[in-house]
Parts: sequence; structure tokens; C-alpha cells
Amino acid sequence: MLTGPVDLRGRRAPSRVLFGPHETNLGDAARGITADHVAYYAARAAGGAGIVVVEPGSVHASDHPYAYAPAAFPTASPGPAASPGSAAASGRVEMQLSGSCGSFAPAELHLGDRDGARVPAAAGWAAVVAACRPHGTLVLAGLAHAGGQGSSAHSGHPLWAPSPVPDVVSREVPVAMGAAEIGAVVRGFADAARAAVDSGVDGVEISAGQHSVLRQFCSGLTNRRDDAYGRDRTLLLREVLDAVRAAIGPDPLLALRLCVDELAPWAGITPDDGLALARAVADRVDLLVPVVGSALSIAATRPDLHTPEAFLRARCGGLRRALGGATTVVLAGSVVTPALAEDALSSGDADIVEMTRAQVADPRLVALTRAGTPERIRPCLLTNALAAARDPRNPVVGDELEPRSGHERTDPDPDPSRSAERGPDAAAGPGHRDAERGVGARRPVLVVGGGPAGLEAARTLALRGHPVTLHERTDRLGGLLPAAAVLPGRDRLALPVPWWAAELDRLGVRVVLGSEVDTAALGAARARRETVVLATGSRPSPPVVDADVPVLTAAELCAGVARSARVVVPAAAGRGVGAAEGVGDPGADRATHHVVEDVEERERHDQPEQDDDNLHGGHRNAVVAVLAAARVPRNAPVLVVDPLGDWTGSGVAELLAAAGHPVVLATPDAVAGHQLGRCGDMAAANARLERAGVRRALFTRPGVVRGGVAELVDVHTGAVTTVPCAVVVDCGPRLPQDALPALPGCAVAGDRVAPRTLAEAVREGGGPASRWPTPTARPVPRPTTRPPRCRPPPCRSPCPRMPRSRRACPPGPAEVWRRIRGPSRSRRGRWRTGRIRGPGSATPCASAAPRCATGSSSPPTSPVSPRAVCRPTGTPPTTRPAPRAAPHW
Repeated sequence: MLTGPVDLRGRRAPSRVLFGPHETNLGDAARGITADHVAYYAARAAGGAGIVVVEPGSVHASDHPYAYAPAAFPTASPGPAASPGSAAASGRVEMQLSGSCGSFAPAELHLGDRDGARVPAAAGWAAVVAACRPHGTLVLAGLAHAGGQGSSAHSGHPLWAPSPVPDVVSREVPVAMGAAEIGAVVRGFADAARAAVDSGVDGVEISAGQHSVLRQFCSGLTNRRDDAYGRDRTLLLREVLDAVRAAIGPDPLLALRLCVDELAPWAGITPDDGLALARAVADRVDLLVPVVGSALSIAATRPDLHTPEAFLRARCGGLRRALGGATTVVLAGSVVTPALAEDALSSGDADIVEMTRAQVADPRLVALTRAGTPERIRPCLLTNALAAARDPRNPVVGDELEPRSGHERTDPDPDPSRSAERGPDAAAGPGHRDAERGVGARRPVLVVGGGPAGLEAARTLALRGHPVTLHERTDRLGGLLPAAAVLPGRDRLALPVPWWAAELDRLGVRVVLGSEVDTAALGAARARRETVVLATGSRPSPPVVDADVPVLTAAELCAGVARSARVVVPAAAGRGVGAAEGVGDPGADRATHHVVEDVEERERHDQPEQDDDNLHGGHRNAVVAVLAAARVPRNAPVLVVDPLGDWTGSGVAELLAAAGHPVVLATPDAVAGHQLGRCGDMAAANARLERAGVRRALFTRPGVVRGGVAELVDVHTGAVTTVPCAVVVDCGPRLPQDALPALPGCAVAGDRVAPRTLAEAVREGGGPASRWPTPTARPVPRPTTRPPRCRPPPCRSPCPRMPRSRRACPPGPAEVWRRIRGPSRSRRGRWRTGRIRGPGSATPCASAAPRCATGSSSPPTSPVSPRAVCRPTGTPPTTRPAPRAAPHW
């Protein structure tokens, strides 16, 4: 069902997968839908998405929620009569002072002649339709007004809302909308919908979910009016839907994203209110997308990996059955695997499934599922590390494992076989990049390091057609990812490693585990003209705590837990993965599986009285085992030092507290995990720490630790407090692992450059490598005269197809002609013979067919190996040109 078509109001979507609306920051200062938008949506359409909903556009000039939010309302086009400093010249819309309520209100668009106005998003909508239509994908234009959850920093005018209730996040007090403002918003939705349909879209989606003035009118938390819109809080929503339908006509699709629970049981939209709302509007819409969350729970609308997949499935299924088929219901909310989506459809919990973040991670999700290879789909981690676009830094939307997301127009596709993801700007975009890359010879590549950067570099280079060998000094791939996956709620971080391993196996990458590459091996690889990529990762920083108790780094603790728990090393099944027998040793091709022994399971058999109340997959006993190895007693107090404020410190504190240890988390910041605010997990992380009983020592840094007592120094006053401490866990920054020097010409990537996040490691591993030339067999030109008779070195084995007197010259592709250029390009050059080996052959003539031995006057068109060039008899040997240095990344 998932990959099959679905009919909607006379239109057919090629699949039941919806790519939902979200902030991208792909826009520009003119607030239009840009060429980057077009390439972004075209990639998902080419990958099989049935419906694409374009980033929501503001329907009125009073709404400018973030810097690059698209504008779906008319703005002035600068004309000759406009003065340089006028609003018309700048494209802004003047807003009048509304006498009805004493507030700023663009009750009428002050543009003078409406013929001079334009909708910034209109041209972009048309371009998105043109890019998606060849794939059959339906395109809907997202329309919204953020109301009191917007920002006056961009518009310069007060926010509009049902009542003057301060926003929970910004604390800004909005203006209560009067009749003029309400009418302007209703007309704004209708006019924007009409403009979108005129641009060729298949319909529109109205936002009444998070960041929506329509939801604010429906909620008792924000609507405290005593007029008709207060007595019937659904009135404005119904007026907008009716106005939009009247504007677009009966044929286009009308979708609604509706909040059915604000997760505030004391007030606002409760589950019962949400069901009543859905029933009130079901007959007005073609698609209904139920969502949850409000200003009090913004993170709940798009939660991170701590929330289970498809967390809205039960709610969506109940609502669909309650509506009795009155409309098509879409399941949203962290649906990231085709199997789960298919199960939701087949069980009747939804008619269509929204898989937005899953398609950000892999645009080809539907196509790979349809092809019967869902295992090749790049996993979606749900970390939200690159998904929070409403950020003062204005980051472009993306995914940690897919560096091209959001950069489809400018970053080349590492797989040269895929060219479908092309927008209308392809001539100046990826195609132009392909022309710049050109073609080139196969470059043998040695990748040192099996962490994220090394794995992505090996995968990307193998996609480009280069033979790749990857060496990892440990017995497992993934670097620190398996260690990070043991933290509570972060088990999804283990998913990329088996995916990478399977991809490398599919692409024929030779993976050698337990291989320590030294400087001599690097020099030998360079002598063999191999390109070397150093992705050796990071190492711990010197300890910053003066302590007479054990001091562990967070990586040491988590890696020990990962080894003690049941962890299968994701070595690829089949060929190409083997134990090390030396760099370049053919014996290293033997396939083996490296499985870390289940120490915890063995201890469970030896100690049946041990506590079986496992935490997060059985890591309680593993934590106890790791600390016991450091001579730390069970349930001893632990000091966690967190100078960074990312997920490491709070995650380690949760892990230790769940294992029964009293934990103090020391941070120099005003709140624990202050960097988690970028992905929406800061408040939730502090709530988890509070529930776990972790004491948070704010504005402190560690002092000395003596006799089981640790000093905590206030970063402002210098005041000292003490806490009991039997072990210190340092969550501070790490340093590049540079023990292996980078020889001239070696490329470096990932934490070897500077320890940062997973996103940077993957981007550096795959980005520059995708720009390397695609290996292509160049045709060998035909000679104009008969070349001289050659006598190459003898074969390793006699060739039965030749006379004994001539068995020194093996036949067929084992000896072919190639042209040797002279020092000047104007010269015709000379012809020489080259010997190549057939694939997998033990001798040069194993797959030969008679060629040069027959006295042919023209060389074959087979590609020639540059490693085995022989010379005509009587000519002096030529020297091999020096290898070209690999590009610096």
C-alpha cells in the first residue's frame, strides 16, 4: 500500500507517502521560493514522494516569523515612481493604525495600484510544480500565519493574536485582533490560496497546528475573548476554510494541519476538544493531518529520538475511526521506516503517511522501498540536530547522515548513476558540476579510520568508481557511535554503522579490522600511487581535574559499557571485510565477523542473584562492571563534569543515575545542557535529570578532589562548595588523533581535523570525495601505421594457443596497444604495448583472446592498465611519471 497510488479529488498521487511542510531557510531576503527550494523538493519527488507540501508561506504582512519565511501575500514591485526609501521600493507593505482597536493593522494592503503587486512565492510555486510534475507528485502550497508565536524583529510591528497573552517563549505581548485584523487574515488566506492555485499547484494546506494563529483562536490558553470568536473558538478556522474553498474552487485539494491536543490537560485543546474540532471541519477538507503541541510544548510537535517512532499512531487511528471516512487522514509524527508506515496503513490507522524527516535523510526512500531494497535506505536518527530552522543562526535544513539535503542544487551527487534529481536549474547546477568534475582514471584509495568520516569517505569514493580499502585499528566500525548509543534514549545512534557496513560490502570496499597503519605503510601506499584519506578520529584531552580518585572520560565509560553489553560489530557480511594481515596484503580479504563477547550475559549466568532490572537494554550491569574495573564501589557518588553543555553530560548523568549512583552534574552554564536548545531537547533533558534525581550544580567548575570530597568553584564569585565524590567522569572536549602524521598529499577528514559533531564528520568524509572525477574508460585511438613487433616479459604460465617459439608474448587483452605522448602535445607520439590482467585472473593471459599475436595493425579498444607498460624491442625503458598529489580537502 505504501508505494501504491492513491486518488484524491480526481488526482492521483504515485504513493501514499507525504513530504510535509517544514522550515528550511532555503529562502532569500525577498521571501520567495528559491531555486534551492525547487531542487530540494524535486529530489523528493524523484525519490517517489506522492505528495509534497511546500514550506508554509505567510498570508499577511503582519506575519514574519523567521528571517527567510516565504511570503504568500502581495508585495510591491519597485517601479519608476517609487522613491528609494519608500516602502514600495523595498517591497514592504505599509500598515495603518487601526482605529477600531488602536493597534497596527494592515486592514488594507497599501499598495495603490494592485497591478504593481506580486506574490513573492508565486513564481517559486510554479517552479516546484514544473520540477515535480514529471514524477507525478502532487504539490500543495503551505499557508500559515504564526500569530502570537511570530517575531516582531523582522516585521517591526506588533504581533497579532486572539488575546494579549504573552508568548511562552519570546514573552512578547501581542495585540488583540479586532474585526479589521480578523477580516484581513481571512482575506489573506483566500488570496494566497488563489495565487497558489493560479501558479499550478494541486491544492493548499492550511496550518492550524504549531505556530498558527488559527490554533490560538481554537485554544482557551490563548483565546480569552468575549465576542463571537471567544464563544465559538472554531469560528475563525471555519471561516478561513470556507473562504479558501470559495477562492480556489471545487477541484483543487484543501488540506488542514490541525492540532488535536495541546498537551496541557488543565486548559487549551484537550483530546476531546481535538476530536470535536476534527468533526467540525472534516467535511470541509480533503486531507486532515492531526498533530499535537502548543507554545507550552513546541518540542512535542517534532520530537527528537527520545520519543518513540510513530508516537501519534494510536491517536491518529482513533480519530480516523471516529470520523468514519469523512476525510482522508494522514499519520504524522516520527514515522521513519517503511515497515512501520506500511503497518499503519494496513491496520487502518491512516490513509496516508507523512515521512518528512525520513525523506530529508534519504530522498530515495520510496524508490528504494518500491525496488525491494529497503535495507539500503539511509537511517534517520531523529536527533533534530539540523532540523531546527527557527534559529537566530538561520541554519539550512539538513540531516547528519545526508550532507546534500538542502544543498541539492550546489553539491554534486556522489553517485554518477543517479541524475533524476534535477530541478529546472540543473543546467547551472549539478550538471555544471559534473562538467567541472569531468572524467578521470580509477584511483586506488586507502582510508585510515572506520569512524563516520572514514566510512562516508569510503562509501562516497566507491560510488564514484574508485577501488577503496579501509583500515580500522579496532575490531569494530563506527568510531564513537556505538559508545554514544548506550546513553539513555540515544540507541538510534547505532543505526548508521550497520548501514555503512552493508553499503561498503555492496560497493566492494575492502574493510580490514584490527589493522594499525603506520607511517611506513602510508609511505608504501603513496609509492603505489594510492590516495590516502586520514580519518583517524579523536583522542581524550589531558585531564583538567586534580583528583586522587579515578577519572574517566565520557568516551571511556560509554565505550566500556558498549563492550560489556551485547554489541555486534557491524562488519559487512560476505566479501571485503577481514582481519588485518598488513596493509595491502591480499590475505586480508578473508571475510570474518567480529562479535564482542556478551560479557553481561556471561556474568548473568555466573551471578544469578544480580539485579535484573535492566536500564536501557541491560546497561545497568554494564555500568557497574565498568566502574568496578576502575575500583569504584557499587552505588558510589559520581561527579560528572560538563563544560560543553551538549547531550554528552546530561546523557552520562542519566546513565549513571539509572545504574543506582548518586550523581552531581557540574556545569558552568545557567542550565544543564544549554546547547540542547538548538534541537529542542533542553527543557526535556532537564526534566529527565530532575526525575532521575541528578543534582545540577550550575555556574560551577571542578576544583580539587581529595579524600572522596570534590570542590566546586562558583564561576562568578569563586565560592567553594563540596560534594562527595568517588569517581569523576569528564565530558569535556576531545583533541584530534594525530599520532599518525599526514604525509604530503594525504587528505584529512572528520575529528582528525577538529573534533566536532557527527554532521561535520559525515560532510567532510563525503563532500569533497564526491567531487573527484568519475573513472571512465577512455577510447584508445587507432594507429595510422603498423606498430613495431613487441617482446614483453615472459608469461607466468605458457599460453597453449601460441607456438612454443612465441609463448613469451601472451595473446589478447593481456597485450594491447597504447599511445605514449611525447613532451609536446603537437607530436603524434609513439605506440607501445601494455599488458593487463583480466578481473580475478592469476596470470596476465588467463582471460586473453588472440590479438597482438595475430599481427593486427590496430590496437584493441580495451582500457589499459597504467601499471604494466612494456616497450618495443630495442627501445630504452621509460620512467614512470611521478604520482600526482591528491587534492587537499
